[in-house]
Amino acid sequence: MKSASIFKIIVLIMGLLFVGSASAQGLFDKLKNKAISKAKEEVNTNVGSKNLHWARFEVRANWTERGRKIYENRVYYTNLVDLTISQGNDVQLQSKLIEYFNQGIVEQLKTRGIELNYYDSDVKIYPHSYSYESREEAQEDMDKKIDVDKSNERAIYTFVWKYGAKDVTEEITQPKRVFGIKNPPANELQKN
Repeated sequence: MKSASIFKIIVLIMGLLFVGSASAQGLFDKLKNKAISKAKEEVNTNVGSKNLHWARFEVRANWTERGRKIYENRVYYTNLVDLTISQGNDVQLQSKLIEYFNQGIVEQLKTRGIELNYYDSDVKIYPHSYSYESREEAQEDMDKKIDVDKSNERAIYTFVWKYGAKDVTEEITQPKRVFGIKNPPANELQKN
């Protein structure tokens, strides 16, 4: 009898060890997969592709030339920006970008008699709800939007978005006209 009980205990202990090691192996596999996923994310973040963003401002410009009010529909595009460092939600990000745009472009042009008008809803930060897989994908998405704006006969400008910059000026934003239907105002390029 004793040998049968000892045998049962040995089998029970071996079974527990086997089940325990299988559970441990499953747990180990889960941890390993999680570590691999995190490492892949870090690699993608370091190359600046997972957090790439860009913005588009749709504005209405107006100025007076030879006593006549002239209007132009414009679109301003930012460069591709890695927002890994961004803290806060989308509303805060948009608010900071609008402040940057107003300081570095709107106020600068206003001193030359050119007004830019837009609503907060005219400012879009891309992508909205996903991440680009690569810099090329982000650039391709922007290029498609630019092509649509060209076909809609909007003047297209680019500017540099330096996230977190203080005391923003034209030297920082570097606005540049890249496409237009009519000539820009003569005083647009003059710096005060």
